[in-house]
Amino acid sequence: MSTGTESPVVRATATSRLAAVLLRSGVLLSIAVFFANVSNYLFQVMAGRLLGPDEYGLLSSVFTLVAIVGVSASSLQAATAKGEAIRREGLLEHTVPEVNGLIRDPLVRLAFGAGLALGIGVLVLSPLLGRFFHSSTGPVLGFAALVPSLGVLAVVYGRLQGLQRFVSFSVLSLGLAVGKLGLGALAIEIDLGVTGVIFVLAGLGFVGALTGLVLTRHAAILPMTEVGNDVARALIAFTFFWTLLSIDTVVARHWFSADDAGQYAAAAVIGKGILWLPDVVALVVFPQLATAVRAGTDSRRLLGQAVVLAASLCLAGCFALWAVGPFVFRHLYGTGYEEAAGMSWKLGLVSLPFAIANLLIFYHLARPGWAWLVPLGVAGVLELSGFLLLHDSGNQLIAVTAVASLVLMLSLAIGVWIPRSRSSLALS
Repeated sequence: MSTGTESPVVRATATSRLAAVLLRSGVLLSIAVFFANVSNYLFQVMAGRLLGPDEYGLLSSVFTLVAIVGVSASSLQAATAKGEAIRREGLLEHTVPEVNGLIRDPLVRLAFGAGLALGIGVLVLSPLLGRFFHSSTGPVLGFAALVPSLGVLAVVYGRLQGLQRFVSFSVLSLGLAVGKLGLGALAIEIDLGVTGVIFVLAGLGFVGALTGLVLTRHAAILPMTEVGNDVARALIAFTFFWTLLSIDTVVARHWFSADDAGQYAAAAVIGKGILWLPDVVALVVFPQLATAVRAGTDSRRLLGQAVVLAASLCLAGCFALWAVGPFVFRHLYGTGYEEAAGMSWKLGLVSLPFAIANLLIFYHLARPGWAWLVPLGVAGVLELSGFLLLHDSGNQLIAVTAVASLVLMLSLAIGVWIPRSRSSLALS
């Protein structure tokens, strides 16, 4: 909703706003995100080498649960970032007080309470989950201890993103990633096993959450009416999006031989890593989109600049995979992954529409309305139907994923040009 007046930032052009933020913080944020992702990948490689296949499989299974919770928690980050960005530019319809404390914010209490409730649920089910993972209950208990910090961290990251405090964002995210690598390696080295590693990471998560709360103690107490719908919409969108992006490896594991499934999984890890490249663009542009939409200015021009930049980064990454893919696989995975090297750049190309769709999702989150979620469901049905029909080779899975990603991207793009008066009323 437009307030009828425009702040100086709103009057600036979309290009200059995005360029200014990218020049001011984009380089540092890019470096931090890159090294955080590399550090997380090195942790996986290190754990696989030191733990052995059996324990590493258990650790990976627990991390899969962490990733699922993380996707849900990212909805809190998006909603908080939007609310803080709008508040920062004075575009909220009423004044909100500052937090001036660590746990006064109802959103923080909600995030921690939900995580605590989930953790207690995991504790109750720990004997059953232990049998499911063919392990003791120790790793499951560690996961239960880790969960409560994830929601609080999401709120903290959302505050820093919305306030455009990207230096603090970078330092916190990089510190947690390096801490995970160092402390995880230490826990394995002193023979604490998978249980010890997870409990150490749970402690690191709480330290990170507490540090983030201290850094953002003067953020605003956002009213739940301002963020409630955004949390729900983001939760649905991110869950569908990451399912669309990742389900092909599960399909490969089910339909392919063990060796072929391993080839495809390795190709997916490297090829879909292309999505790391435009991560920074989404982080920087979302607060700008939120304020532009609320002020009623031309947010589509800002979106266009972000899409061009993200597409350029993805295409550069795809070319690099095509050119040096075999070399990368030979040194990271060893010999025997020639087929994966040939598929990785194709999966990189498939990631391009997903990267643009990701930006379009953030654009729609900046606007009111629910109708834009429909294409996510349609793309999901299309992808699953395609996999049921075509699952004999990696190239068939890539083709199905490519069609689904293009349908998703084009459907969301069409929605950008639907008049706001219609989209804001649809399913609202």
